Amino acid sequence: MNRSTPVILSLTHSSLETFVKKLFGKNKIEDALKRLDILTQEEVRMATAEVLKVTQRVDNKVTGLTALFEGEQDAFIAPYPSS
Repeated sequence: MNRSTPVILSLTHSSLETFVKKLFGKNKIEDALKRLDILTQEEVRMATAEVLKVTQRVDNKVTGLTALFEGEQDAFIAPYPSS
């Protein structure tokens, strides 16, 4: 080995170390973004389920009111004798 070999090995080691750090850092960022995407999709599903529950409650109340009003109309019409 000549005198420049340790310098080259040092530079190679340093470059390799930098490359590996960048590679793992990139993977960590990609993994974090994937986790964020999964959480965002889960949040959308939960929000959609909540909207569906509220919509069903409103529908049930409207259906109940419709039945009530139809019953009241029948009550108003029924007492009058038809000729």
